[in-house]
Amino acid sequence: MNDPNDEPEYETPITGGTNGFGAEQKEEFLADLRDRLSIIGSNLENLARNKIMYTSQREGYEGDMERAKQRIAAIDKETVQDPNARSDRIQLEEAKIKDAEAKIARADDKIRNNARLIDAQNKMKARLEKDLGDLTR
Repeated sequence: MNDPNDEPEYETPITGGTNGFGAEQKEEFLADLRDRLSIIGSNLENLARNKIMYTSQREGYEGDMERAKQRIAAIDKETVQDPNARSDRIQLEEAKIKDAEAKIARADDKIRNNARLIDAQNKMKARLEKDLGDLTR
């Protein structure tokens, strides 16, 4: 009949703890988490370089715009120039200002998008570090 000392006809899975992972599965999962953290670290390094590059570009465009404004101020001070030539030069400098403004707007978009990506990577990194910490305790 049913003897309590008889072995059951099924095997109990080895879990290595209460989380349902076997030791080998846990090590694979930990290695995957570490790999993902490494990738995130690389992503953050690239995003940091992009931030510097976009900021430098923006500063360059601001400088272009300021120089164009200074040239317009200098043209306005000139008194011996032909009015048509003066108007043409001012229009050229105003076009440079509009171009710089458009480039600054694009740089601002890149800077904002880059900041969002950095934030998302940092959130993912924090989550993975928490998961890794929970599994290694």
